[in-house]
Amino acid sequence: MLHGRALIDWYQRAAIFAAPARKEHLGITSLEALACGTPVIATAVGGVPDVARDGFDGLIVPPDQPLALASTPETLLETRN
Repeated sequence: MLHGRALIDWYQRAAIFAAPARKEHLGITSLEALACGTPVIATAVGGVPDVARDGFDGLIVPPDQPLALASTPETLLETRN
């Protein structure tokens, strides 16, 4: 398990952080990624939409819709360039 500086390094190296959860109370991992400047793709469950703002610092997709989730990384990468 990664901790501290190693975890921060991974978040900062990533082009995107994906968190396709079916249940999530707050979205701590999404919050960590955003704090490191990494855009987030996450499902609209629990408090995640309060952490990652759709269209601003990432994209939010409906839960249990794998096709929507699958097309999202390309969309996010295109809008970042």
